[in-house]
Amino acid sequence: MPEPWQDILALAGFPTDVIVLDFESYFDKEYNFDKLSGVEYVMDPRFEVTGLGGWVQPNGSGLPWFRGPDDVQLQIADLLDLYGPDLTGVTVVGQNLKFDALVLRERYGITPRYTVDVLDLARHLDARDRHSLEHLAVKYHAPTPKGDTMQFKGLRWNHMTCEQRAALRDYCLNDVDIETYLFKTLLPRITRPEAELRLANQTLRQYLVPQIKIDTDLGRRLIVDMQAELQLPVDRVNALGVKVITPGKKTSRTSRPPTVKAVTVDDVSKDGTFLALLRETLPVGEAIPMKQGKKKLIPALAKTDEQLDYLLSHPCPAVRALMEARKASDSWPTHICRVVRLIDQATARGGFMGAPLTYYAAHTGRYGGTGGTNFQNFGARDVHELVKQVGQMLSAPSGYILGTGDLSQIEARTVAWFAGQEDMLQAFAQGRDLYSEFGTEQIYHQEVRKPRKDDPPDVYQTMFNRRTASKETILGAGFGMGGTRFTQYCKEKPVLKVAIESGDLTPQLCQRAIAVYRQRYSMIPKLWKEVEAAWRFVARYTDQRATVSHSGRCLTFWNENGTVTVQLPSSRCLFYPHARVDSEGGCAYHWGHLWGGSMVENIVQATARDVFTDGLLRLEDAGFNGLFSVHDQAICLLALDAEYSAEDMLAEMHRLQCIVPSWATGLPVATEGDLTKAYHK
Repeated sequence: MPEPWQDILALAGFPTDVIVLDFESYFDKEYNFDKLSGVEYVMDPRFEVTGLGGWVQPNGSGLPWFRGPDDVQLQIADLLDLYGPDLTGVTVVGQNLKFDALVLRERYGITPRYTVDVLDLARHLDARDRHSLEHLAVKYHAPTPKGDTMQFKGLRWNHMTCEQRAALRDYCLNDVDIETYLFKTLLPRITRPEAELRLANQTLRQYLVPQIKIDTDLGRRLIVDMQAELQLPVDRVNALGVKVITPGKKTSRTSRPPTVKAVTVDDVSKDGTFLALLRETLPVGEAIPMKQGKKKLIPALAKTDEQLDYLLSHPCPAVRALMEARKASDSWPTHICRVVRLIDQATARGGFMGAPLTYYAAHTGRYGGTGGTNFQNFGARDVHELVKQVGQMLSAPSGYILGTGDLSQIEARTVAWFAGQEDMLQAFAQGRDLYSEFGTEQIYHQEVRKPRKDDPPDVYQTMFNRRTASKETILGAGFGMGGTRFTQYCKEKPVLKVAIESGDLTPQLCQRAIAVYRQRYSMIPKLWKEVEAAWRFVARYTDQRATVSHSGRCLTFWNENGTVTVQLPSSRCLFYPHARVDSEGGCAYHWGHLWGGSMVENIVQATARDVFTDGLLRLEDAGFNGLFSVHDQAICLLALDAEYSAEDMLAEMHRLQCIVPSWATGLPVATEGDLTKAYHK
């Protein structure tokens, strides 16, 4: 009789035979995952497999085994004989398969077809928690604790004693036992497994198979230009006469005079030197603004501190220049590092790379980045032009083109769908520009529209600012953003900060926009209250269930051992561990406090994610080669010499993405995108 986890594998279309694999490898002080990405580590000449542990369960039985490096190839050959090329007849299981499956592919020529990563299972149940094997073993009460890998640091197999080899064997087999236990324990808890296992598998495969051509020439040009942008404000500081003064030292024998030198990027980036420079540069009688930290007063120079805006617009040019230099030193090295990582990873794999995406990186199930190259950050519109170009390093290889499909306004549509806000749904379904309509009729009482290329510059900027403000109102207000917070948000967001500074968008207008939204679309604030009431009810009464439903769009709430669970229409669940109503009547769980607006935000983002990912699976089923995704945008690799034209394939791609799942009947879905040689948003 099949075990529960085998039934779940079968439901997802995965083989019910399982191999748990765990590679051990050489590492040392300079050669490790802290210094290198996974791709660079595996492709490095220093790489060496020091052992392979495994557990095979065909037809309900199996024993763990360990092979030293001399026997690994033979063991893998036996597995291939048993399960076919690329192990297509078995489900490969492990902890962090981005490493073990990458070793299989790059060192043994095997790209497993069906995979389940214990790491992904743990993320699905609690994305915010830690997911190391050591932590998971404790959290889920594994029979044995995780061993210490540091005992093998700097040891190659040929340099190990018999005792050390035996210790490595025991360590590896213990990891295999823990991974096997966690796999069997966590897999039955996964919700919507028929889709989620496929999505996790798809995400890993996009990482394993390097199909994205990286434009390293563009990357090198970007590094030079970014370094120039980093140096430019420092040069302005020096032009204004700011100097680094190192106090002299007096000893019993000599007296050393102060040292005076020009300011460098390092001086601005180091807290101590920068604060000394700022202290000396501020006018007499003016001190560095401070705020209360956890234990003491600290400089109020964070992005969210109002004092930072004051210093950036300070009457003294030297202060302004110094603050701009500090701002540049905080941002440009990060962008440069990201470009370097793209180049390094592509160089390791012959100019190509796979997509380093993380399945279920957020509580809502959204994807995230890994390996220092977060693809989810590509395509932002309100950033420096050089930063925008980083995404353009991702291109199609010769003979191919990228097809993109972005679900339009999917979260705004979904919140209206849940709330039963029929007039908003109708506007989206009819393809009307709701953002422009709302700005024209409810905020500015003047024409608001998308800017046109032939608009005069001032008209173009005004239309862009006003439509953006209207769009951000609808997006933010749908999740309960208040007028004061919206005002602050507009001050912080670069594209809206311009409108604030020009006076076209005032704090009073921000307040009014939120108030008008709540009045105009009153079903949405009602939804916040209903969701919060249901969440609060089951948090208090653990034996009860609650539902929130509009036009058959149902959310179900219950409490299981202190975890409030919210079942979405897709059947996937969101989990809120250690849920409670606190002494002040607030809703809280392990990771913070909630209220109706934030709960609806979680629910809407998760549901929009499910609509999008269902589309990813349809694309896969139809034979489309999905490269990666950025938020609600799918990117596929289309062959230029295929039977159908690229334009026809793009149209079919969009058609598949727009199919509304049966559980989302009534949700208007639309897709936009184009054909491009290099990625863009």
